[in-house]
Amino acid sequence: MKIVFNHSHINDPEGSEKTTVLDDFILHLPGIGLTIRKTKLIPPLNVINELLSTGKCDAGMSGCYEWTPCKIDVDEFEQLKVSLEKALGSDSHTLEKEDLSLKKWMSLARSSFKS
Repeated sequence: MKIVFNHSHINDPEGSEKTTVLDDFILHLPGIGLTIRKTKLIPPLNVINELLSTGKCDAGMSGCYEWTPCKIDVDEFEQLKVSLEKALGSDSHTLEKEDLSLKKWMSLARSSFKS
């Protein structure tokens, strides 16, 4: 799945439109992307959809990412997981907990950072 987004930041306040594949997009978002890369934990479908449905990730000085709000289905999520597992390596796994919001998932994942 491809996603079209705009990334604006202090040196480019208007931003520029880019197209990329979903796994690369998520891995490079500030906050959640760093958390996924560092912990090798993959968020469950509901957390991914909560993120995608916002249409925005504002990271202050790291810039603002904006896209058309969307959601993915179970099949697209399975493809995303395979892509993320390849990118993250064999240590990666999905952090599945019932009823996790994006905020709760981030907190739980960050608490597992290895020193």
